[in-house]
Amino acid sequence: MNSHRILGINKLKEVFLIGILDFKMKNCLSSDYLQSISLVNTGTGKIFHNGLGFKFLELPKFVKKEDELETELDKWVYMLKHMHSLDQIPKYLDKRVFEKIFNIAEMGRLSPEQQFVYDSILQREEDDYCRLKSAERRGIEKGKEEGLGQGEEKGKHETALAIARKMKEENFDLVKIARFTALSIEEIESL
Repeated sequence: MNSHRILGINKLKEVFLIGILDFKMKNCLSSDYLQSISLVNTGTGKIFHNGLGFKFLELPKFVKKEDELETELDKWVYMLKHMHSLDQIPKYLDKRVFEKIFNIAEMGRLSPEQQFVYDSILQREEDDYCRLKSAERRGIEKGKEEGLGQGEEKGKHETALAIARKMKEENFDLVKIARFTALSIEEIESL
């Protein structure tokens, strides 16, 4: 069997490594901030695979101002370049994805003491959640065990009652029926 089929490589259309650089690449002849690099077979000089390559985003080359942003890519690059200096989410970025990224960036601004407190709170919440789930599992298991135990006892009692009925129909002595079934004389008499 073809190993590419097993690994699902045939289904793989495109794979790109995206590098976000806060510096300009040396010896780069292009003034564009986004570089698309393809892998080339050095023996043949041909592109190895069209869907396999690198994208380099050189933030210092991105010079658009906030009022010049046109595309979603512009907004993303602007946010990445200026995230360290943004105090709030700009209105044009008022989307859930950008809010999440902005919140993550805010975490990077915490002092070591604040980060420790935040991490401690998260750890305590996770511990509480794990304890709750563990107690829930134990409760479910205990409930199942108790239910099974009660079911077994009820089944044994019903079997004893059925045997006692048959023995009573066959005119066995009540004391013998009680001895064989572990039922009380009163229970046997009420059958």
